[in-house]
Amino acid sequence: MTDRHRVDELEERLSIREDRIDELQTQLAERSQIQEQIEDLPDKIRGEMTYQERRQRMLDQASLTQRLRWKVTGVPVDETTDH
Repeated sequence: MTDRHRVDELEERLSIREDRIDELQTQLAERSQIQEQIEDLPDKIRGEMTYQERRQRMLDQASLTQRLRWKVTGVPVDETTDH
C-alpha cells in the first residue's frame, strides 16, 4: 500500500468519525431538549389544572391516613410540598 493510499484511507476514516460525532452531538442536543420539556411538564400540568382537578389528583394519590387527616384539615392544594 502506498503512502498516498494510506493517507486517503486515514482521511476517509477521520471523515466518517467526524460525521458520527456530529450525529451524536445532534442526538444529544435533541435529548437535552426533550429532557427540559419533561422537567417542565409537572409545572405545566399544575398550571393548567383547575383547583378541583388538583384537589382530586392529590386525593387520588394520598394514602388512606392522609385522606382522613385532610377530611379534618382540608386538602392543601396550593401548597407545593409533597405529602
